[in-house]
Amino acid sequence: MVAKNDITGDSIQSRGNSKAYQENLDKIFGDKAEEKERKAREKAEYFARLNAEYEDKLTRYNEETQEVLKGK
Repeated sequence: MVAKNDITGDSIQSRGNSKAYQENLDKIFGDKAEEKERKAREKAEYFARLNAEYEDKLTRYNEETQEVLKGK
């Protein structure tokens, strides 16, 4: 059953399923895949830097800290 506009009586159709509609959205707003990959890479680099920075320090959740706390 096709939905109809109450005022004009025109049928309401979804455009989200057509390939042409998706391609036009990509043309207008750009392809987000590259941006998502870049953000994931930046996030991984950030956490790698953070882990390297705190590797020698005792932190609350690392294994060395737990061993030290158990010994007290």
